[in-house]
Amino acid sequence: MPVQKGYRATPLLSADLVLAIATQHPLAKLASTPETQAATLTNLRRVIAHDTSLDGITRSAGLSSEGQRFYVQNMDQKVEAILAGIGVGHLPRRRIQTHLDQGRLIGLDSNQTSPVENFLAWKLGNKGKGLQSLTKQFTEALG
Repeated sequence: MPVQKGYRATPLLSADLVLAIATQHPLAKLASTPETQAATLTNLRRVIAHDTSLDGITRSAGLSSEGQRFYVQNMDQKVEAILAGIGVGHLPRRRIQTHLDQGRLIGLDSNQTSPVENFLAWKLGNKGKGLQSLTKQFTEALG
């Protein structure tokens, strides 16, 4: 659990991330074979959703930041960019399972990924019944 002065955090579900590439991407066939995957991944542009932190506590997960990067504002744009063949990236399985089932995306084997932990965090100075109710609802729904 992250420790940051002035904040409290509670764990939520870990994300089941899938390294995904569009079926129509020119390097999709190379990336999906174990023999050529490592070399191919280094040549693929990474689609990255910007960190939405407002106060200096930033996080990064997934592929290394080497190589070309294509930044998007949110997870919906990231899914669309990968579907459009712009690059490769880690996506939550629950968000893309339909695309995987329909063959629009290919899930790649990635030994570089460890489960991504998620936390609900708030400033200690924020108190009250509204915050207590909200954290309880989030924890019950996502914890």
